[in-house]
Amino acid sequence: MSTPWGCFMMGEMTIKRAEPDDEVSMAQMLDVVAREEKYIGLLVGPTPDEVRAYWEQPTSQNNIVLIAFDDDDQAIGWVNIDPGNLEIFRHVAGLGMGILPAHRGKGLGTRLMNVAMDAAWDLGIERIELRVYASNIRAIKLYEKVGFVLEGVERQARFLHGNWDDITNMAILNPDHMDK
Repeated sequence: MSTPWGCFMMGEMTIKRAEPDDEVSMAQMLDVVAREEKYIGLLVGPTPDEVRAYWEQPTSQNNIVLIAFDDDDQAIGWVNIDPGNLEIFRHVAGLGMGILPAHRGKGLGTRLMNVAMDAAWDLGIERIELRVYASNIRAIKLYEKVGFVLEGVERQARFLHGNWDDITNMAILNPDHMDK
């Protein structure tokens, strides 16, 4: 893998940096995952125009957004790493991701995470953090598999359709700069 912004062929899948013309694919994926009401903080995905507007914000210019495409060039998953904007937090980035239902459990999440983390480390990020619903056991296991550790739990932080869910806070430090 040459650069964090390259195009990576991985079997029958390609992972590439999101480009402006990917806004429709990104909006469609976000909408599918949002409407499941289980994995991300949205209940309905943004429109392509809203995706474009977000990507064009000055604060989004350093974001890492990678999209996985299948061999039919259909978008099947994404990962985004968003560095902090305040000077004292520029070494920290938040992570979000999603995979379309038919492509879960096939190693795509691990591949996306590894490529995105390599890109983040190459850009000088020292810490990546995320929030995940405690009920999303599959995602928590993925994050632990790639090196994230539990940092805390926000009790009853999500309330939807009469049900509470905790939010699990996890993070990983750049392994090249951790105190030994």
